[in-house]
Amino acid sequence: MAFQRSFFFLTYLTAIWSFVSLASTGELHLWAIVAFSLILLAAIGRRRFRFELPGFIWLLITIAVFCGALWGWFRLGERMYSVTYFLMYLEANKLLTAKSNRDYIQIYGLTFFQMLAASVSTTSVLFAPLLGGYLLLIIATMIAFTIKRDAERTFQTAKPGKKALRRGSPWRMMASDRRALEEVGYLPFLTRRMVSRLALATGVVVLLGGGLFLVIPRAARQDFLPGLGRGHQGPRKSGFADHVAFGGVGRIQNDPTIVMRVIPTPESTLNRPTFLRIRGTALDEFTGRQWQKSAAMVREIKPMRAQGAQILPPSLLVEYGEPFRADINLDPERSNYIFTVNQPARVILDKTRTVELDPEGLSLKLETSQPRYQPITYQVEGRIPRAEARSVFEADPLASTREDEDVKPIAQASLDLLRDVASAVDRGITALSTRSERNDRQYLQTPETPDMENIREMAMAWTAGIDSPRARAEEVERRFRTEFDYTLEADFADRPNHLTHFLRVAREGHCEYFATSMVLMLRSLGIPARIVNGYLTDEWNRTGQGYYVVRQEHAHSWVEVRFPDSPVWVTFDPTPASGLGSNRIHRTWFHRWSAVADAMKLVWYNLVVDYDVNDQRKGILASIRAVARGLEALQSGTESARLWWESGGDDSAGRGGRWVLVGAGGALTIGALGYFVVLLRRRRERAGEDPEQQVRTSREDVRPYLDLMRDLGEVFPRPQGQTPRDFARIVVDRSGGALEEFVPLTDRYYTIRYNGDRWDPELDRRIAALRQRLRDMERTPASQPALDAD
Repeated sequence: MAFQRSFFFLTYLTAIWSFVSLASTGELHLWAIVAFSLILLAAIGRRRFRFELPGFIWLLITIAVFCGALWGWFRLGERMYSVTYFLMYLEANKLLTAKSNRDYIQIYGLTFFQMLAASVSTTSVLFAPLLGGYLLLIIATMIAFTIKRDAERTFQTAKPGKKALRRGSPWRMMASDRRALEEVGYLPFLTRRMVSRLALATGVVVLLGGGLFLVIPRAARQDFLPGLGRGHQGPRKSGFADHVAFGGVGRIQNDPTIVMRVIPTPESTLNRPTFLRIRGTALDEFTGRQWQKSAAMVREIKPMRAQGAQILPPSLLVEYGEPFRADINLDPERSNYIFTVNQPARVILDKTRTVELDPEGLSLKLETSQPRYQPITYQVEGRIPRAEARSVFEADPLASTREDEDVKPIAQASLDLLRDVASAVDRGITALSTRSERNDRQYLQTPETPDMENIREMAMAWTAGIDSPRARAEEVERRFRTEFDYTLEADFADRPNHLTHFLRVAREGHCEYFATSMVLMLRSLGIPARIVNGYLTDEWNRTGQGYYVVRQEHAHSWVEVRFPDSPVWVTFDPTPASGLGSNRIHRTWFHRWSAVADAMKLVWYNLVVDYDVNDQRKGILASIRAVARGLEALQSGTESARLWWESGGDDSAGRGGRWVLVGAGGALTIGALGYFVVLLRRRRERAGEDPEQQVRTSREDVRPYLDLMRDLGEVFPRPQGQTPRDFARIVVDRSGGALEEFVPLTDRYYTIRYNGDRWDPELDRRIAALRQRLRDMERTPASQPALDAD
């Protein structure tokens, strides 16, 4: 592509790319996207159709837009939008009126601010390729701009000053300079070699920038630059609220969108459960059509400002089961719930936040009415019921390796120690194990609906002859899991007696029906029970250290029961096995692709979005430890090799010493062979060259031309820094064409000096003839005006 076209192509493409990057965040208003897109099209067509607006109209428009930005800043409080839209207008103004090099510099600066606004408004991994593309474009654009600016400066060196122009002195660019400038515009620029070099330069910039990003000290304050803020595409995900109507979870379970990742710690990974329950909230009041929090539960909610929150009383830790610790990476959510594990003990947030702690429902929620548009990462500690906890080695024999078997006893010892500590705490605190009668009545409430009589009759029939509350709950759970079927196609939610229809006619449904029916059956038998809404996943992503993937289709409801002989809530799940995890979900190519894409997203979040000073400290310590281990290994290997050598080859004197020497010798041999191969190849290339092609490229080889240029410089003063080719054009113009032979001589000088051509003796004759012509012109008075002409 010709240089002139390449310059404008790169300029407009850079502007379009930065705008697309900003629009991809989903934070711009639709009218802003449409308006700026039309302006970009108009700017591209301006050079073809040559239309312009008068300057005073642009002044009026600029004043109006500036007043609108001030109104948005002070009256609406939309500061980021006001600044962003005003900068977008300035860029549109420059694109439609750009003439000077200063205008193009301002366009490039405004594209940078658009990329900056995009970077603080999104956490998507898609921003990485957009940023890489912008770096490639801006590097190519700045190179083209530099060539354009320097060419214009070179051919305008004889331009008079501003004072001379104001006095009316005429000035026009010399015809030869104008032709040369036009020739520059038609030279090829975006060639295949140029594009490859630009890609290489971009890679170097990315590597250097990534290194600086990792080592530059991070600011302690997160959200240093807030994004555009509120978004205009609606909430990103469909999380749970404080009430759940029938049919809601069923619709969510058809959505494979990933909502969070649960990354267990190494010791928890060793004993991770097959199915992991992610707790959202517990609901205790049923109206006949939906579940919600009762007034008594709402009164127990406590707003607090904290970075860590204790949810489960310490006295109940041991009762709940096996310990489980993990980091949860939660995508933007509408509900603002801080999702935890089945029975949460403690949540440690990424920073101090205002939260609402629900001690009755064992849940945590951000205290805000606005949807959360930024992902967060936090640590959670909890308990997994012993009936659900199992070792990964028992469930997946392929996951067991020699290294894992060595680590398992250490992790098991740590778990035993934690159990001992928890037991000591449990023995010291006993007051928290009591509960009031109000709470029992709260979890025994049943709605006044025709369904309740049928539910009560079926519960009595199923548990006839069973006296133990625990045994009754287990029997009800068994009946649902073995005598009913799972389906998402339940279409009887609008019936007035939908629960009766589910129990006696359909005998199939989804988790909402199973959990609701079991809770109401147990309550009719006088056993406190409640429903819990969250997620149930068994999707394990093996990338890296491994983590659970939680999707919307993993949405689930289960049951918690409290028995008279225990102060803790016991988990029950009446949903049949065909409706749990991967048994219900048909794995498609989307699931396989999204697992890889999500692993990349998690890496992007950990290394870029959530990268802070703690990560820097860990990285520095890990690097120091790696270097120390390497030095220790080198010292050990050297000592082993020395002992083996001194002992005459006895391996008992130095373990592995022989192999250390063999490895070092092999590395040196391979390096020496590679060096000699490269050296031999270069000698063959030189030997195959034509002796006549081994040209002289030093300044002494072109000394006759340099002497001629010095002589011409005495007659035609040569500005400092002017190239020989530019000087040749000036000499031809000022001599009236008498010294035109100097231009082809200059071209021959370039080919000899830089392209490897030979010095031809014929050039000496041509230089001598040109020097004689110069002397004749100096002696001829008629030619004196031509020599002195400016």
